[in-house]
Amino acid sequence: MGELVFASSNQHKFDEAREILTSLGVGLRFRRCSIDELQTTDVARLIHKKCLDAYGQIARPLIVEHTTLHSTNYGGFPAGLTSVFLKTVGLAGATDMLGRPGKNQATATTTVAYTDGKKITTFEGSMNGEILDAPTVTDTDWKKFGWNAIFKPDGFSKSLAEIGPAHKNSFSMRRIALEKLVAGGIL
Repeated sequence: MGELVFASSNQHKFDEAREILTSLGVGLRFRRCSIDELQTTDVARLIHKKCLDAYGQIARPLIVEHTTLHSTNYGGFPAGLTSVFLKTVGLAGATDMLGRPGKNQATATTTVAYTDGKKITTFEGSMNGEILDAPTVTDTDWKKFGWNAIFKPDGFSKSLAEIGPAHKNSFSMRRIALEKLVAGGIL
């Protein structure tokens, strides 16, 4: 197939996906595109629309992805609204609302969608953890990426921001989803 195309406007997501897929023997090329994301908690609907919109711009086989936080104690919120939620309340606001001890369990999920223009196939990776009661230090661009500074995976004593990208990419929800993509035999 040659290189797989990753359609996104998010360089950090691409960098992580490229590192993971390269380790799995798959080349990845970034194609920056602007996609108006559907604002919904229905992640399946959101990723399907995102994939169709990206294919409409690029017109070649590609992948898109969407990564979400799902609070166990608040009906899965913010789910597909994670990005707009964080833009609205910030990391400190998110921890104030969702990081209360005893009510801070969450699942981080990455959904990767592949399309060849005829069919969309999705792959999901998840990991459980907790939303911290305050953001951890965010002194680099990568540590400021998304919600890395407020999510601590089960089995770890540090947030994703503190763990760092190389270690995170060895076990993350994005890695799980991308491994399923590669194992799915559609590439």
